[in-house]
Amino acid sequence: MANIVFNKIIFDTREGYEAFLRGHDKAAGFSLGWVIPQPQTRDECEAKYVLPPEKEIARNKKPWLDILRWQRDHWGVKWDAYDDIDENDEHIGFFRDESCTIAFNTPWDPPFPVYERMAEQGFCFSYTWTAELDGGYSGSGHVADGEVVIDEQHFESLENRLKK
Repeated sequence: MANIVFNKIIFDTREGYEAFLRGHDKAAGFSLGWVIPQPQTRDECEAKYVLPPEKEIARNKKPWLDILRWQRDHWGVKWDAYDDIDENDEHIGFFRDESCTIAFNTPWDPPFPVYERMAEQGFCFSYTWTAELDGGYSGSGHVADGEVVIDEQHFESLENRLKK
């Protein structure tokens, strides 16, 4: 597993891209929560993600929420997307309007549950991911008939990459 996975969602049409962005603040950046929002109150949260009072984390915005567990279970990653960085470590943002693409980073894995929810919502797109460690974990896929399909997936062991 890599620390950072570089992800791209490429919408099939400009209309689909614009429909996905509608109602969201691009200036604040892309969030996996656009697709699968976190619970806002203890009452709307599944019980298994509510921390007992003695384990609440006061510094968190939602001290009652077992946030890492919730995010792993709902987004497939332990924290939210963050913006893409170029080869000079410059933040280049999430949105590539000219190509109807959202580029972002996630920890450890692509957010497959988010892609599945987007497919259920009727969005048509393809996606790619590449791990930061020489691309040893990478792949691509698309949505077909409302289902997420993995077209290619590459796993190369660290041992094999070190032999090169």
